[in-house]
Amino acid sequence: MRWSDDHALSLDVEIFNVLNLLNPRWGLVRIPNTVALQHVGQNLAVTPSEPIFRFDAARRPYSTDNVESAYQIQLALRYRF
Repeated sequence: MRWSDDHALSLDVEIFNVLNLLNPRWGLVRIPNTVALQHVGQNLAVTPSEPIFRFDAARRPYSTDNVESAYQIQLALRYRF
């Protein structure tokens, strides 16, 4: 909106991750779950010793609970004079 050559008002709307705004299952950023493997010890019977890991199959392979997975709306009102 412009009142004169010296004054103007503008409104900016920015939407980030529009897919997630349309459908909560879309636009998810999947971050690998690094705690699926747990170091439980060392096999000292071999040379060099080998690490022993336990795999937790009940854990999800990735997480979508992060800020990047949510949609964001940014509003800006600007007055120029």
